[in-house]
Amino acid sequence: MKKNSGLLKSIMLVLGIIVLLMIPLSVARAAGPLQESPPPFDLIEFLKTAGIIFVPMLSIVFGVVNYIGKLGVKGKWQLASSLIAGLLLGGLVMYFTTLPNTAVGWFSVALFGLLVGLAASGCYEGIRAASAKGAESITIYDRFPK
Repeated sequence: MKKNSGLLKSIMLVLGIIVLLMIPLSVARAAGPLQESPPPFDLIEFLKTAGIIFVPMLSIVFGVVNYIGKLGVKGKWQLASSLIAGLLLGGLVMYFTTLPNTAVGWFSVALFGLLVGLAASGCYEGIRAASAKGAESITIYDRFPK
């Protein structure tokens, strides 16, 4: 359990650094000229942007979760790490892709991060359940040869 708490502290430190790096960019953008009214949320534009970067982001999150698993994190903590990695990496990529300066832009960043995080954790659970079921069927057939 101590190994997991050290890893959790490391993850929290990295998250803190990322957030601190994003603050100057947000402040600089806020100091720019104001728009009269924020544009409405354009779902079609969001889906176009998200569709282009979703699969590569999911692959990257799977790689990060696999690496975290090799460090010794297993079970529910690995599932939580897939959600957190998806939220962070997906949010960061969408942030640097769209450079949000309105509440609608920030909503797109949060929505995409949540989308990648939930997809990654759902896929992780599905793959884990399928591999457990496959391993169970293999051991049953090994006991009773034809």
